[in-house]
Amino acid sequence: MDSQYEPLPHYSGLPPGSVFAGNYDLTNRAGAAFGNLDFEVVPKLTITTGVRYTGTKQTVAGCFTGTAATASALSYLANVGRAGAGLPPTNAYVAGRCLTINDVPATPGGTPDFLPAFSNLQQTQDNVSWRGGLNYKLAPDDLLYALVSRGYKAGIFPVGNILLQSEIHNVSQERLTSYEMGAKLALFDRRVRLDVAGFYYEYKDKQFYTYIRIPVILVGATMVNIPKSTEKGVDAQHHRDAHIRADAARRRNVHRYAGRRVPRLRRRWLAGRFHRQAIQLRTPVAATFDAEYRFEVAPRIQSYLGVGGLYNSKAYADLGENPANELPAHTVLDARVGLESATGWRFGFWVRNLTDKYYWISSQLAEIPPSE
Repeated sequence: MDSQYEPLPHYSGLPPGSVFAGNYDLTNRAGAAFGNLDFEVVPKLTITTGVRYTGTKQTVAGCFTGTAATASALSYLANVGRAGAGLPPTNAYVAGRCLTINDVPATPGGTPDFLPAFSNLQQTQDNVSWRGGLNYKLAPDDLLYALVSRGYKAGIFPVGNILLQSEIHNVSQERLTSYEMGAKLALFDRRVRLDVAGFYYEYKDKQFYTYIRIPVILVGATMVNIPKSTEKGVDAQHHRDAHIRADAARRRNVHRYAGRRVPRLRRRWLAGRFHRQAIQLRTPVAATFDAEYRFEVAPRIQSYLGVGGLYNSKAYADLGENPANELPAHTVLDARVGLESATGWRFGFWVRNLTDKYYWISSQLAEIPPSE
């Protein structure tokens, strides 16, 4: 059971005293069979393979409810839609009963009835994921590798405080085909460890959180599938003497958004706006680092001083690179100091965000799509 309860005692898009209460019975069943095989072709060269069959079934049943104030507001919205469709007003919206507005036509090209709706949906899918790769050992601690793999994320139903029936629908399984080449190297008599990899990802039906237009309230959240998107970049990790570590990633993200299976959004607008756009919440450049210095202050007791941090380049909280959804680049530093005994005890102080950096991790300032 998925339940969300959200009281709105003061000002919002709905009258004071309104309550959002979404109650949905969700099920997710999966069955799988898999196998893996690794074998050495010639000394130092190994082939790795694997395959997996998975079948899934998801169901959802439920609706959105609320108080008398919520029912009154939803009744008003529904009657605005009914008036626009040439239908008479309805008083079917009652506190404690389903208040989700049915804005989905019964037949393609038809007119929605804008009456309270109860969701009862299911989807059944299956897939075959696989992987194949080569591993070559230059030395016991040095490895070169190449790997191609395909994996899936199960389909879902977006649920919560759903005002419109169009917000809850089948979201198909997501497919990822990954191409990766890299090296894992131990350098300078194993005192330095370097891992580096280049990758290229191809997504099909990537699951994406976005917004749709709702009359008066303006926007509502839902999940959709993006038919095709790609990502490529380089990951690198550096370790030295277990006291210095640095990780960095450089990514380039592209969406090719055809607008398929996206409710209440125009295909032409999506294709024109979102072609070759950055993936939501994905920073093109990300890096982390950590360094620590230790010295003996007494027999079997060491003091340590450490500093670490992260850097994220500019990103966007939603598809479309709208400046209102821009998340500025930021660097965050951490520090620590303390004592550690060889007998096992440890005492120290630490500070997160040492410079008190202010930064955003998300934004919901949605760019509203043009009306139909």
